[in-house]
Amino acid sequence: MRYSLGIPAFSNRRVVGGLISIALFASLLYLCLTLGEKLLAALEGIRFGALHRRFGFFSLAIAVQ
Repeated sequence: MRYSLGIPAFSNRRVVGGLISIALFASLLYLCLTLGEKLLAALEGIRFGALHRRFGFFSLAIAVQ
């Protein structure tokens, strides 16, 4: 009689795919964090007031909830 723990079998393909996706996410996050300040400096003339107010409202709504 075989007992199953309900854990799916992992294949090498799934493990490699997971590692590749983690590496891509980490590199994208690194690029966003390093280039974000330079991008905002380049867009200095554009006003971000409305965008900041919207993000502030959403943050407040999430905090209140």
